[in-house]
This record gives sequence, C-alpha cells and structure tokens, in this order.
Amino acid sequence: NIWLYRRYDTDLNSNDKVPVYISSINPITKLPQGLYFKNADTPYRLDFLFDVDGGPKGWDALPYDSDMSDFVGKNTTGHHADENILTGVDSTIKMVWPASQIGDLDFGKSSPLFGYQTGTSAAIAPTILANDKKLKYVHDLEETSLPSINLEGKANSTNSKVNNIKLYYLIDQTKIPTDVAQRKPLDQGSIDFTSNDHGIDKWVSFNSSISDPNDLKILATPNSSGHTIYIYGIDNKGLQSNLETINVLPNIKVTLHYVNESGENIAPDKSMLGAEGDSYNLESSNYLPKTIVARDGKYKLADTNPSLTGSFSKDLSEIKIFYQKHGTLAITQVPQLDFGKILLVSRNTSLLPVVRQTNKLEITDSTGGPVNWKVLMSSTPFYLVNNFVPNQSPTRELDNLLKYKITDNNVKTITN
Repeated sequence: NIWLYRRYDTDLNSNDKVPVYISSINPITKLPQGLYFKNADTPYRLDFLFDVDGGPKGWDALPYDSDMSDFVGKNTTGHHADENILTGVDSTIKMVWPASQIGDLDFGKSSPLFGYQTGTSAAIAPTILANDKKLKYVHDLEETSLPSINLEGKANSTNSKVNNIKLYYLIDQTKIPTDVAQRKPLDQGSIDFTSNDHGIDKWVSFNSSISDPNDLKILATPNSSGHTIYIYGIDNKGLQSNLETINVLPNIKVTLHYVNESGENIAPDKSMLGAEGDSYNLESSNYLPKTIVARDGKYKLADTNPSLTGSFSKDLSEIKIFYQKHGTLAITQVPQLDFGKILLVSRNTSLLPVVRQTNKLEITDSTGGPVNWKVLMSSTPFYLVNNFVPNQSPTRELDNLLKYKITDNNVKTITN
C-alpha cells in the first residue's frame, strides 16, 4: 500500500504562529472545503482549497512538531466557516492521500493526479456568519399571508475605515447582480460598526428577515431538495463579503385518505405539512377522527391500521387511514309541510300551524352511538309582503320565518 503525506510550515509577515481557520463548508456533504491562515493585523490571507478532484482525503492544522495520527484530520462534519482551529503555536498544515485513494499502481503506470488549490486574497473584506445553517419554513402556499423568515448572525470587519455593512440575500442561486438596484436587501439589513468593533475576534450581531411575498412563496414551495438562502454583505468601502449558505429543509406535503376496508374514500382527503425529518403522530392530532358518518353508514377507526406515527420524508406522499363499518345509518323518510295559502304581513306575529304534513321524518340508525344532525329545508317560491305591499319577485329565503318546538314546548327559530 502506498500513501502520500505532505506538510507545510506556515509563516506570514514573519509571524511563525499565524492562526489557522476553516474556510467554508460544502452545502451538500457538510464537510469543510479547506482552510486559510491570516494575521489579525494584516489585510491578506492564504487559502488552501482541498475540496477538488484529487484533493487530500485528510488534512489538518497542527503544531509544527506534531504529525497527523489518522487519515481524516479536520475533514469531518460539525465545523463552521471561519472557525479558528489553531492559534498561539508554531503552526503547520498537513495533508494525506491514503492508499484507498491512490489505488493499485501497476508497473510502469502513472498514479492518478493529486493536488489542491491555493490562493491569496485581501482579508480586509467583511465576513458574514449565520447563527443557524439549517432552517425550517413550514407553511402552506394557500395561507393568505406568509410570515417572514428570520435570519440571525454576526458580521466581522478588520477594516478600521468601515462603519457600515449592508446585508443582501439570494435564493437558490449564487449570481450577485452587478446593478445595485437589482440586489435584494434583508429587512433591517444594515450593520453599524464603531471604532471598537474592528479586529479578527470582533463580531457585530444582526437580526434580519425576508418578507418579500414572492420569495416567501418560493421558500414555502415543496421541493425534494429544499431551498438555499445565501446572504452576503457589502461594506461602505465597496468590499463584498463571503456568501453565507443557509439550507431551508424541504417541505413535505402528505395527503391523508380516509378509506373503508375496500380502499374507497368515505370522507374528503386532508393534507398535513412538515419539514423533512420532523416526526408526526396522527393519534394525537386533529387528522384522525375516531368515527366518520358517511352516506352509507357510520364507520369507526379500524384496528388493522398501519403505524400512525412516523417522520416526514421525501418518499412520503400519502397515507391511507382505514375505517370499518359500524352499523347502518340512513334517512328513510322525509316529511313535506304544507302551510296553505296565507297572506303574511310584517305586523302579523302569531304562530301559524302546518295545514298538512305528508310523511314523517324517519331515521334508521343501528350504529349505537350519538349522531349530530343538521336540518336541510327547502320551499316552493313565495312572495314577501311588507306593509301590505307585495314584492314583485318570489323568494326562497326561510331565515327566521320558520319556528319549531321540541319536547319542552319552547318555541325556537330556524336560522341560517
């Protein structure tokens, strides 16, 4: 087995103890993409980008007289951009390409190409960090007004001439408009700096938000890969910061089907919404009625339902909830009421009885449980009279015209 190991002694402006930082995070793998070192009092830094084809599988920043003890180093999840990983000691950068990356080398054959990228940049540009790299924005597009999404973080500027940074954002793309008028500013997206706020270890907090309705619709739109917000700052000297990445977890919309044992719908579908990875429990929600009254009878929740708990995932699009028949329920006879031909005027307050009733209201119910009922009534056209002057057009409006009695003989008005 062949493996490669390389180390660099760091030195910047005669400082052999230059601090080393994580440069940025790959939004897909969540691994650091490299590191950089810079002095607090100088405007330049040296970057090492390892997240490239042929880049080392392991790398680290360690004291000069120590070596890597594994083939991974700092190339692990859990880091964040501009994280200080070494300071106060004579520092070196170590890189390793393990045998699994090099592979078998046949006689006379060349190995794959290995390497990394380096570059220098002015460290005087501002740096933006978000407090949360992952956010949830679980809202239905049918909501009349989508709420703003809050973005909190901090900004750093080592340039003593900077007194303000304006914050902007992008969604699902990283091309920054050259025209200032086309840039999208964050709400409350202006950070002021005092003379004491400058320095590599000095940070100024910000609390901003996105409230543009069109952008909020984009963030609320279900998407298998979610959405990405990029925030950046431009200081009053015109220098642009890094692009800080915030991942918005995918919204998952799940359709709930209420079906009988044959798989036929017995009630309208409902939908529930959640972020990928969120758990749900239908048994403790409003999505799981214990009984359903359908046209062909009453149903109760079946005992053979699959698990009613789980987590929102990209593969979850629908859930069938099964119900079993629980007796029969039907209106078997409907009455007709005839009040005759009577002239009613506004001053008439007496109760007029039904002249003739055909059939009774008959309900067949073998479900054994209480059922709530609504009364649906209709009439033939009639004319309203006000102060002895009849309206010219017939009406079917029954509101407050009909009254009824129940067993306690209290007269009540049928409304709505």
